[in-house]
Amino acid sequence: MTNNNDYQIELLSSQLLFNEAQKLGLQPKWETEYGLFSVKLPSSSSREFFFHSNLNLNGELSRMLVKNKHFTRLILEKNGFENIPYLLPSSKKELEHFFEQHQPIICKPLLGQRSRSISLISTKRELSHCSLKMTFFEKFIKGDECRYLILNNRVIAVQKKRLAPTSSNPWNLHYIGLEKIDWDRQLVKQSLSIAKLFKLEWVAVDYILDKQNKAWVLEVNSAPGIVKMHQPDEGVKTNVAKLIWKLMIINSKDHLQE
Repeated sequence: MTNNNDYQIELLSSQLLFNEAQKLGLQPKWETEYGLFSVKLPSSSSREFFFHSNLNLNGELSRMLVKNKHFTRLILEKNGFENIPYLLPSSKKELEHFFEQHQPIICKPLLGQRSRSISLISTKRELSHCSLKMTFFEKFIKGDECRYLILNNRVIAVQKKRLAPTSSNPWNLHYIGLEKIDWDRQLVKQSLSIAKLFKLEWVAVDYILDKQNKAWVLEVNSAPGIVKMHQPDEGVKTNVAKLIWKLMIINSKDHLQE
């Protein structure tokens, strides 16, 4: 079930896309009160539907592969990318052995999103309460996160995310939009390679930077939120909605000419 915070994020993303579509003359129309809207693209005889930042730029298989954390890690590993040690355990014994090797570890839902139901496991007592059903584990790496946002095979924004825990949200993040001069060129290249590997045209590749400033792939997201790109806590703001619609209009016109 979607919690209230998720609902607000999805509604805000839809609102940003709706507002920009209005400016571009795409005749947006709300279809529901909770984020579904339609637009009229140049080549379409009917209205096309959109919700949050789920776009038709990514195939169903690609979205499924990155939604499943085990699939993502396995594919990254087999293609030579630096991977955080991980486990999808088949037994408590296997999980205990992994914990002994890599403690502390993170426990998260296999198909979870937006840091929901994530736990830091530091002791064996905490480990004993973890379910093995649809649960994924990986080594905890302390550090800042950064996101490389890709649209149509091009990095359009980079953002640093610092952990700023609150009493109600221990995984709360502070978002900082980075100037292009501060982008890590190696991570730009690597992010584009990961997008190509999963055949994703619209994707965010998230990294965690450890104490030695080494970057580890944290997540690959095929429907990244755009709210914090538009409205970071500090730094560069990126009008992602405008870039998305410009691409959709170009694709629509190209389709019309075929």
